[in-house]
Amino acid sequence: MSKKYAFFGPAHLSGVTTFYNVLAAGLAPRGIELKRIGVRDRKPVHDSGAGTLIDRAGLTDRQLAGALYRAVMDGGYDGVFFNILVEPHTANLARYLPESMTKVLILHGIGNGMYTWARAIRDWLHHTIAIAPRMHEDLPADWGFDAARVSLIPHGVGAPFAAEGRERPDDGVLRVLVAGRLADADKGCLWIPDILAPLGDVTLELTVAGDGADRAALERRLARIPHKVSFTGPVSQDVLAGLYRRSDVLLFPSRTEGFALVLLEAMASGCVPVASQIRGVTDAAVTDGHDGLLFPIGQTASATAALRRLAQDRPLLHRLSAAAAATAATRFTLERQMDAYAALLDRLDAARPPVAPALDMARWNMAAGLRPRLRSRLPQPVKVWLRTAAEKWR
Repeated sequence: MSKKYAFFGPAHLSGVTTFYNVLAAGLAPRGIELKRIGVRDRKPVHDSGAGTLIDRAGLTDRQLAGALYRAVMDGGYDGVFFNILVEPHTANLARYLPESMTKVLILHGIGNGMYTWARAIRDWLHHTIAIAPRMHEDLPADWGFDAARVSLIPHGVGAPFAAEGRERPDDGVLRVLVAGRLADADKGCLWIPDILAPLGDVTLELTVAGDGADRAALERRLARIPHKVSFTGPVSQDVLAGLYRRSDVLLFPSRTEGFALVLLEAMASGCVPVASQIRGVTDAAVTDGHDGLLFPIGQTASATAALRRLAQDRPLLHRLSAAAAATAATRFTLERQMDAYAALLDRLDAARPPVAPALDMARWNMAAGLRPRLRSRLPQPVKVWLRTAAEKWR
């Protein structure tokens, strides 16, 4: 029997939007229809996700919540997927939607902000999906989640990302790729010039695929390094797959991550990750020295040394490339991911655990844990320092 689920996701292009598209395509053959419900704000709308978009303009918080509620209740949905930090109004609806509707949270990131939002709606959720071991451990240990109601389902990767057709020109150039959102606060992209600047004696080419708030700053800083640099802007999945196959290394200097799907995409394509070691996240995908190289967060000299090592030891680069593709093909397949989602929904359909009674929409308010916190008012450099320091000290 087919099922229909709403997916509360952003209207703009983001990692969660990409995840939605992959999940919708993967669950459809398993009898589960997924439709996006989101909020249209000032960011450009990404049209690839079918579903309902609510225009925020002119609506009070209560009116926006009511419009989202009606979109779910009138849509004939059997259940809802919530995505933390996408939109507080959508997360808050977990407290108001009926218990007869299966309510599942997908947690996409680590850190107190993510976990505080999750805890705010915890008692109204039938289940929570952690996409990385770190979250799977943290939620029961520190945030009061029932371990029996938290499942670890890592991301999977499939077409168009594959190592077949890799280009390996024997010209002595180390081809480095940076892919994803250019936001230093979590992606650490402004460390990249410091990583590459000492490699003046290495023949190296850098390609940056993506966009974000810190692109202009990154372009200015990279203009000073002695290497060929090109920016592609946002690219399609097919174009990105080609970039992975033409690149030797994915440079990934993030401060914090959820699971980092780009790591899996690169590995599946035989592109060797050189990545920040984020406990229970990046080291859950990459085994240092086997299918990639990891370096401590923010230690640019260690990242530089890893790139130099690969530039000077091509047999090592090729061994890591082959191992990376094998890891993705055996441990992180789309089939395994989608089978796990479908099996979980079947279990919940057969026996949903009890949850807190739905609250009355006529008395709607925002859960305390979803309201802006004092930390949100801190200057951005201070927030970045605190986030980075907290991760280093774990």
